[in-house]
Amino acid sequence: AFHFFMEALNQENDIVPDLLRLFICKRAQLMALLGGFNEKIVTPALVLKPLYSDAKYLMGMLAFGHEQKGDFKEAERVAKYEIDFLLSSGETGRVDGWLDHAYAHSLYFQGPSRMHDAKVFLKKRSKTWTRENMCYFLYSHLWWHYALVLLEGGEVDEALR
Repeated sequence: AFHFFMEALNQENDIVPDLLRLFICKRAQLMALLGGFNEKIVTPALVLKPLYSDAKYLMGMLAFGHEQKGDFKEAERVAKYEIDFLLSSGETGRVDGWLDHAYAHSLYFQGPSRMHDAKVFLKKRSKTWTRENMCYFLYSHLWWHYALVLLEGGEVDEALR
């Protein structure tokens, strides 16, 4: 299935509309993830990056792809760059849960020395998460990540709230 989505993703721009192209990119990434092709998880987002560097959700997919292939520093760099861009452009309330997710992963998997950074980031961003502005899976999954970093830090009571 991954190859099918990648073929569709590589079609000429005028054949596949922009929104459909982002959907195909997300599906290709998901197929790579589910198929265990960690090295290919970043490929769909890399294909689209030159065409849609400002597309909502693309940088989150790119950062998550880097994280899944084990390049945690690059995942952090990509996610932090996009988060800083959103904040500097006045889009402080814009929610990109996938970008928050990728950044949290990049910090968490760098080990105990970054756990506090992950906790601070997730606590701050949690103010923007609502069931109305993201899919329920992502909403609950982000809260799960926040609880996980709290548990890692021994804050059991806070994690259970």
